[in-house]
Amino acid sequence: MLGLESTRYDSIVWAIAASALMAAGLLVWLSHTISSVLIKRIHETRCTSSSTNTNPDSPHSSAGLDSIAGDWSALKKWIAKESPISHHSEDLFGRTALVRRLAQRLLLPFEQGVTIGLIGSYGSGKTSVIRLVQEEVASQRKIAALNVMFCNIDCWGFVDSGIALQYVLERVLEELSKHVDCLALNHLPESYRSLLAGSGGWCASLATFLKDSDPQAQLCRLTPILRAMNARLVLVVEELDRPQSSHFDPQDMEATLYRLKQVPGVSFILAGSKDAKYRIAFTKLCDHIEEI
Repeated sequence: MLGLESTRYDSIVWAIAASALMAAGLLVWLSHTISSVLIKRIHETRCTSSSTNTNPDSPHSSAGLDSIAGDWSALKKWIAKESPISHHSEDLFGRTALVRRLAQRLLLPFEQGVTIGLIGSYGSGKTSVIRLVQEEVASQRKIAALNVMFCNIDCWGFVDSGIALQYVLERVLEELSKHVDCLALNHLPESYRSLLAGSGGWCASLATFLKDSDPQAQLCRLTPILRAMNARLVLVVEELDRPQSSHFDPQDMEATLYRLKQVPGVSFILAGSKDAKYRIAFTKLCDHIEEI
């Protein structure tokens, strides 16, 4: 009787062990399959991009792909990461050519308007591309003929169009006040300098100077200041196609952006998805459109 129980116990143990081995084998196979698919996808994307970027020594090349491709733990960590990247060393999809192309447009002469549309599905990496563009522009700061300032506008969560437009102006003032100095303003007409010489700091002076009921009129007044600073102000507008309130009408923001196309020194990057419920009028608003 004891022998029978022992045999039965051994059978159960062996069955459990065999199941564990099969599960481990399945996990290894699944991991290898997922890894292979991802690596293939990354390589395909890199090949598409590399046609315009063949320099292997480029500081923006995806040289770290091979190491992560052979390291499942690193690849798994990359898969689990949901936040956008902010450095070219993290770019595994070889978007160097795209990033440089957009950066070069933003560095065009002051008088040349630049309006960019970036289209991609949710999670496709639009924010990552924008961050890489900002990094690329910053790397050109010492040799570029134009200073470029970015003002990030995330429309997610706005409940009212008026509040959204006011927020845009506040962000513009906040960003501009970081860069305005006496040296730059010496190139302004005397009427401008006297108006900006008030107390309370540059931000308060700018707010008073730009005060107007019409957002476009406010931003139009920025042109002489930006010209004196030899700077381009770039509004980066995201999540416009995902309104969270019936009181927030994306068309109001689109109308403002359309009018801003006529304001020298002010540009924008408009990011959105063609699969969104609200379709952004990219062809109407943007002179240059990229799809990822």
